[in-house]
Amino acid sequence: MASRVMSFARPSRVQAAWRAVRSAQRLGASTQVQQVRWQSNASGTPGSVSDSSNELVDILKKELSGEQESFEQAPNAPAGWSVKKESTYQFTLEKTDGKFTVSVEVDINNLEEIDTGRMEEPESQEPEAEGGPQYLPNFTVTVANSNATEHARFFCSFDEGAEGDMVFTVNEMCLFKPGTENDVSERKVYHCNAAVLDADMYEGLLKFLEAAGVGPAFLEYLIGQTQSYEQTQYIDFLKRAMDTFKA
Repeated sequence: MASRVMSFARPSRVQAAWRAVRSAQRLGASTQVQQVRWQSNASGTPGSVSDSSNELVDILKKELSGEQESFEQAPNAPAGWSVKKESTYQFTLEKTDGKFTVSVEVDINNLEEIDTGRMEEPESQEPEAEGGPQYLPNFTVTVANSNATEHARFFCSFDEGAEGDMVFTVNEMCLFKPGTENDVSERKVYHCNAAVLDADMYEGLLKFLEAAGVGPAFLEYLIGQTQSYEQTQYIDFLKRAMDTFKA
């Protein structure tokens, strides 16, 4: 069955190479380690631990300065949504509409790398623009209805559309009783794969989510919020690393 998605215009806040530093860190970590080892072996006996520590701290300080200069505050949350920061790696957005409470949870340790490739302009003499990896959030949407005995949870992600737009996809959903969230995370309850849903049912679910506030404008905000939150944690990580390695 063909994949069904809700598409919206590419968010303006999503840059061609979002978190290039993290790109090298996450995508090329093993290659970088091999290169460092080879260079270290080729340069002879390394200096003292104290000298190496000072050099590493200087590198971290330079990286920290660059991150602080490029930092952008998170965009304002759409009307009705509140931000609940739960930990250094996770945040939750929440909105109540009548009997329905909608919670969107993002784990910044679980970002999806999407390579946009190369954007070609065949009619133009301008150089081709390079696409690059973007790190977009996988996230869950939980709907609690005060009239119901169970909650619904949707497992969602982003992808690059065929025409260069960003697409939002519901991959799975499940129903669970309040207080059994651990069973959900451990997959001890039935998870319905969205690919097996009737097309009308899938579109009905998307329409419900959009009416509940999880529409294109919110999703654009979610990407900006994730970027800002992740960068905040990375800046804090760099500061702590400087203290850790300072001789």
